[in-house]
Amino acid sequence: MPDADQSLVGRIRGTAKQTFAYSGLGNDLAAIADSGGAVQATYARDATGNLLGLKEGTAPAVSALSDLHGDLVATYTTSMQTSTAYDPFGTVTARSGAPSLLGYQGAYTGNVNMLARWYQPGTGTFTSRDTATLDPSPSVQANRYTYANASPLTGINPTGHSTVPGGSLQEAGPGYAGCIASDGVCHETFVHERYRSDLVNSPGYDYLYGPGFSKEERERLGWKVMPNGRLVDQPNFWFADADVQEAYMLGWFPAMEQRDRDALWVAVGGMDSMVPMVAAAEVGDDPRVPSCVQAMASNRQASCGDFPNLDIYMEFLQFAKDIAASAKSNGVDKNALMAVLLYENSFAEGRIGKPAWWFGL
Repeated sequence: MPDADQSLVGRIRGTAKQTFAYSGLGNDLAAIADSGGAVQATYARDATGNLLGLKEGTAPAVSALSDLHGDLVATYTTSMQTSTAYDPFGTVTARSGAPSLLGYQGAYTGNVNMLARWYQPGTGTFTSRDTATLDPSPSVQANRYTYANASPLTGINPTGHSTVPGGSLQEAGPGYAGCIASDGVCHETFVHERYRSDLVNSPGYDYLYGPGFSKEERERLGWKVMPNGRLVDQPNFWFADADVQEAYMLGWFPAMEQRDRDALWVAVGGMDSMVPMVAAAEVGDDPRVPSCVQAMASNRQASCGDFPNLDIYMEFLQFAKDIAASAKSNGVDKNALMAVLLYENSFAEGRIGKPAWWFGL
């Protein structure tokens, strides 16, 4: 139930009713109460609306730690109580401790309330079309379901309409939003347009210029994140040599299709660590083995939805010696040859059958 400013003032789930109170005139949640007026949760904020602390239910009050995007990433007293990691669009990738009612962009979790509309972190889009007409430049604003102009690392959508600098970056001024305002219209700057292009289309940009993840943080997240901050998309990534991992991240960029990433992984030598990964999965005590790969090795499931490329890798593994022999006789690199075969076979699969077709077997 929104008010005239589109702030959510209450909701009913089953027979239970909740009411919401806000800090100032913004969308910063300050308290949640039940139908009888009993306070269920309170949130302390600074003068600009940043979350400082919270108390939910019967749990003790805790201090809050938010990142530059405004996401609630941890709570603490004298020690860490909870922690949460998100992907750039708000999907939770790891969590420890009891979840808070607040999360991505510091807003109410689940579908995130952004005043004019609701946002779905799982899809990275809004649930309804934007009612505001924005400047057609940049062209991404023509998509009225897009969140933060597809730049969630630097922008947020607190009103559900135009993008503004994310979290603490708001204090740095409008330049960080990537636009200059004129007559109420946000015009994208060249620097922002170039940054977005580099981030999405430039190989290795994340790895070279992103903040990166330490070994300790990668372990804490369950080996689900690569050093460049992106989710692991190769099943044996953590079994490859460091130089293979680095070569892969230097060629990786978000706009790549999965078949391109798979070909890149094979080209830099990713197949060399497939056998050690399979062996570790059969033993069953290595945390670097993805959970669905472990389930396949234990015969608990037939395929691995997280890594649809695994089946084709295992097929190619059967012909690794044939490919190596062919590469040697023709004076080409075996990894390059295997990458080409895998890439071409990704189009042919379903019409000509297994990779064995390539070798006349």
